[in-house]
Amino acid sequence: MRMSISAGFDVGIDAAWSEAAVPVVGADFMDVSASFPNTAAAGLVPFSGPGPNGNGILLATLSFASSAAGLFDLAILSDLSDPNEGLFTLLGTQDLTYSEPVTVNAPASGAPEPTTLALMGIGAAGIWYKRRRWIRL
Repeated sequence: MRMSISAGFDVGIDAAWSEAAVPVVGADFMDVSASFPNTAAAGLVPFSGPGPNGNGILLATLSFASSAAGLFDLAILSDLSDPNEGLFTLLGTQDLTYSEPVTVNAPASGAPEPTTLALMGIGAAGIWYKRRRWIRL
């Protein structure tokens, strides 16, 4: 039986995360998030489209960054009083609310700043020049 599927939800994250979780609607769904300003992600599969089937249908993916290590909560929220949130099928509406504790390891240190590399290069050149000059004397 072919049916239309649509979903919408908000994302709740711990305040310690430096960037908000950015949802990306799954490949099987048409992204209609811009049509629903109070919903973080919204996608649908129209009746006529080749929709997802089977188990493990990917509604969306989330990516985020943390400014600290620790245990945080990540939540998907669907307020069923909001007509744009939940999982909608011909069989009815289902709540998508789910929360998962996420362990974040220490943020990776980035590459050295270009200024740091320049100072190290100038220092190395200075040492080389002094040593070369000292050998000539």
